[in-house]
Amino acid sequence: MPYLLAVLSGVIASLSWIADYTSIVLVIALVPLLFAEHLVANSMLKHKMLATALVGILFIYTFQWIAESPLKLQFSWWMYHLYFLLVSLLFVAFFTLFALVKKRLGNKVGYIAFVCLYICFEYLLLTLNDITFPVLMLGNSMIGIEGFGIRYIQWYEYTGVLGGTLWILVCDVLFFLLIRNRIEKRKLNPYILSSAIVVFVLPLVASLLIFATYKEKKAPVEFVLVQPNYDPYTEKFTVPVNDQRDRMISLAEAEMTDNTDFVVFPETALDSNFWYNNIEENGMLQYLRDSVLSKHEGLKLITGVPMMQYYVAAESPSIDAVFANDSIFIEKYNAAILIDKDRVQTYKKNIPVPFSERMPFVSIFPFLAKYTMEEKNTYWLNNAQGKEQNVFSSAKVNIGCFICYEGIYGEYCTNFVKNGADLLCTVANDGWWLKSHFMYAHLRAVQIRAIENRRSIVRSDNTGFTVGIDQRGYIVKQAPWWEATAINVTLNKNKKKTIYSQLGDYIGVLDVFVSIFIVGMAIYKMIRKK
Repeated sequence: MPYLLAVLSGVIASLSWIADYTSIVLVIALVPLLFAEHLVANSMLKHKMLATALVGILFIYTFQWIAESPLKLQFSWWMYHLYFLLVSLLFVAFFTLFALVKKRLGNKVGYIAFVCLYICFEYLLLTLNDITFPVLMLGNSMIGIEGFGIRYIQWYEYTGVLGGTLWILVCDVLFFLLIRNRIEKRKLNPYILSSAIVVFVLPLVASLLIFATYKEKKAPVEFVLVQPNYDPYTEKFTVPVNDQRDRMISLAEAEMTDNTDFVVFPETALDSNFWYNNIEENGMLQYLRDSVLSKHEGLKLITGVPMMQYYVAAESPSIDAVFANDSIFIEKYNAAILIDKDRVQTYKKNIPVPFSERMPFVSIFPFLAKYTMEEKNTYWLNNAQGKEQNVFSSAKVNIGCFICYEGIYGEYCTNFVKNGADLLCTVANDGWWLKSHFMYAHLRAVQIRAIENRRSIVRSDNTGFTVGIDQRGYIVKQAPWWEATAINVTLNKNKKKTIYSQLGDYIGVLDVFVSIFIVGMAIYKMIRKK
């Protein structure tokens, strides 16, 4: 019975990413998991900790298997299961600690520990960023696959996603205690009932009020967002780059007006030998200036590009640099650039996608790099990590541009705001996920970033979804999926920083200290008893 309950909990937790209008079930999703642990703790089993660990594995593996099934599109069989194993082991460690605390310090402290340790699990995934995908974060899941939950998470500007996770976990614990009390004592505890109602309703009502009353200050910036629509499996890397460029220019010009400030191309839109060391000499860059920018006063172009950087050195300057010849070493980056008539600004992706762009923990275990290196110009290169979060500056607006997968990291995106970004931009290529729920999850995470920072966000994606998002996280304009097109959207910039923009994942930091204290108390009591 406990093991079936663990599986049931995993199924319910994954529903918000695979079925419309189900995100609210998260407030009861972990109730079966808590009952499973409760049954094990009160059973006659000799090895209760092993049984508890099995409960934790069944829950998290079921959750991952359903919610993260699209990873099969990008990962090999062994990578897929290695990733699941790593995440499962992390979760089981925290879950068994919860059971230990509950056993040593009692139910009240135990269920507080459950909330704290679950948040620790999520915060660790965010901090590691080598093995995180958005569907595992309960706070991300609240928006739902259809985005309907956007109205109910407006308070994320104060707490970020971990605040959403905290709310979900507290609701789960309260509803569990309410149901358990009803089953075991055949009555409803009025204190728990009233607490559950208040905790459940208050943030939702507050969020609806914020959504209805939030007003943006008028400070318009006009964008043309291009969606060239090249299938990444059959076209993106076979169609000549000049043909792709011409399609994107044609699509953009159809939507441009005299007031257009920026044109945005998607991730890796122009694979044209961009070398960081002498980027101003790049022929593609000169062509874009002559054929597009020179014809439109004040126009600027943001585009994703693969980028190389060479070093002349006696030894490799970094773990990512590959020996070319003589004393030349090369690094490869996924990058974005802003081009105007006078200069080029560059941003190098800081957080590569695990496995497909960079092997997790390769900085600790360098030998792992060979398992995901991709052939490029006869050299085998693991994507290097950028080290700066520079903002694209202009006279009218400062733009923070994150690339694809980086958008799932709330605190990471706040650093662009701290560095002066008035508006955010992201470039992506979600065609890799076909029409799985991962492409929706990726888009919804970007909408959450808009709420957390109260920054409008423009998103150019190769196959979709290409969108303009306002400061409430609401999509004001969207291009159709899998169609070559462009959209013109005007959004407001904003200089005011939210609580979350200033403090980042402070809930995670505080939670770590509380968790260490609680676990320390449990261990101390266990040692004293011996």
